[in-house]
Amino acid sequence: MSTTNPTTFENENVKVSLQREPGCRVRLEVQVSAQATQASHHQAMKNINKEVSIPGFRKGKAPEAMIQKNFGKHVEKEWRDILLNTSFDESLRLTKIYPFNKNSVKSASIKSASLQDGSVLLYTYEESPHVPQVAFEELSIQHVARPEVKDQDITNAIEDLRLQKAEWIDVTDRPVREGDFVDIDVDIISEPARNICTQSRFAVAPGKMDRWMRNLLIGKTAGETVEGMTEKEDNHEECQECTDGTHTHEHKHDEFLPQQCRIMLHAIKEAKLMPLDDEFAKTYGAENLADFTEKVTQTLHRRAEEFQQHNQRALMEQALLTKYPFDIPHSFVEGQINQHRKGIIDSLRSGGTEESSIAEEAKKIEQNLTNKINRDMRLYFLTQRIAHDNHIAVSQDEVVGEWMRRMWMQQMGQGDANLPSDEKEAQAQVHLQLQTLKALDFLIEKTHQTQS
Repeated sequence: MSTTNPTTFENENVKVSLQREPGCRVRLEVQVSAQATQASHHQAMKNINKEVSIPGFRKGKAPEAMIQKNFGKHVEKEWRDILLNTSFDESLRLTKIYPFNKNSVKSASIKSASLQDGSVLLYTYEESPHVPQVAFEELSIQHVARPEVKDQDITNAIEDLRLQKAEWIDVTDRPVREGDFVDIDVDIISEPARNICTQSRFAVAPGKMDRWMRNLLIGKTAGETVEGMTEKEDNHEECQECTDGTHTHEHKHDEFLPQQCRIMLHAIKEAKLMPLDDEFAKTYGAENLADFTEKVTQTLHRRAEEFQQHNQRALMEQALLTKYPFDIPHSFVEGQINQHRKGIIDSLRSGGTEESSIAEEAKKIEQNLTNKINRDMRLYFLTQRIAHDNHIAVSQDEVVGEWMRRMWMQQMGQGDANLPSDEKEAQAQVHLQLQTLKALDFLIEKTHQTQS
């Protein structure tokens, strides 16, 4: 948002000139009438009179002239404080533009103060974001097709589950061949050098390992190290996001850059699989093989629905953010950046970034983080308004159920690492997230979806 022209508000006590600036910042110039200025001074005199003791007079009963003579500096300070506070309160009531929170007032000063001519006061603060009302008819997203679950998908999923129960046998009498499993380290050794994985198990098979990596490993024995250049796979020419229609306006394709790679082959493995029968099915809690197959099929269909839902929500988020831009309080964003600044620099240093480049690299990271914080906060405010305007509620049962699910996932090593340890705080976070998702789903139902 650009700086706006001043807007004037006025009553018998104050005349307020208000100017908005980017980052939800507001500047007020308040002209206080002589009468209101005198009233503030009179109240200051009364306050000091009640606090001080003068021989011959009860507290609060000494003549004002004597109070002014003996405690003039105290009266002056009290007067300025009262003048600033009362005038600010009256200006807010008049403009109805309030600070975002208790820390949003950045400055309050007196430009001039005269009992005869009145006063001029200056204030700067940050107001709450101006969250626009969302009109359903203004939104449109591309339809996301639900992925088809094919027989081969079910077969592959069952095979993966069989591998989880497999007995692994070390192969020591021959080199790697197609269909083996290998435990490897993968490192990029061209600049910038980095580790890709350590002691990770891969299947040496199409669809499981890229061709260039298979070519490097086939024929090698455990303990060998090989080097080669990464290559672009032919079947990766098309971007899945573009194919599915889930890309955003920020989405772009990075040019493929071959990199020098080193692979350490730790071990060659063969999998001894359990027979695919009722006994195997029972190891996964199924009654028999048919029940097991049905459960796997249902899981894949549920994942397909979740994929469709996730990408519809992503498109709706982008549509909202594109259609309804508005500012977030500058100090809120800056405060978030300040919390991460030291960690960013420490991470760059520990990652081997040269000292001369740290400031520039940190600035790039901070800019990306600033964009993300602005995006996340705008989405939060928009979805909260949608939920409020359309009476979208989240029940306590829904919150507890989702919280328990996430706790269980966390225990399984698949949970949200950002979920607070405090139960009340965690459930409050879950409540907000569920409300956001419900608001997005509500909009998806109401919004026109175009075919790709």
